[in-house]
Amino acid sequence: MEPYEILALVRRFTPLLLAHLVLGAIAGYAIAAFSPPVFTSTASALVTADSGGAQSVTPSQLPAFMPTLVELGTSQLVLDDVSATTGIDPNEITHAITVNNPENTLIIEVSADASSAEKAQMIAQAEIKALGKVVSNLSVKVQ
Repeated sequence: MEPYEILALVRRFTPLLLAHLVLGAIAGYAIAAFSPPVFTSTASALVTADSGGAQSVTPSQLPAFMPTLVELGTSQLVLDDVSATTGIDPNEITHAITVNNPENTLIIEVSADASSAEKAQMIAQAEIKALGKVVSNLSVKVQ
């Protein structure tokens, strides 16, 4: 196509293009105006080896435990403890929390979404503490 043909098509369909642009802007504004705000809080914990246990874990063995700790972070036992600590419905906490381990680190990151910043922070901190309680029975520690 030649440039003059493209320009002719743009001129011909300008009303249709403008109509789509206006409808898209209205739809975007409506979605933004009626969607509730979501606040996210992040908390991190360093995982260390505990030398006090009968079967202590060496620092070189810790990376192998990290996926297990991430799974423990979303276990029902931990989520129930977070719910009891915060007074928030367990179903809401289940959908609000994300636990991950950045690659090649001994850090557990907890991200919590909520309708207020304070609530998100409270959930994230309670998750770290609850995970620490559960893991304290193991020979590793969450700090």
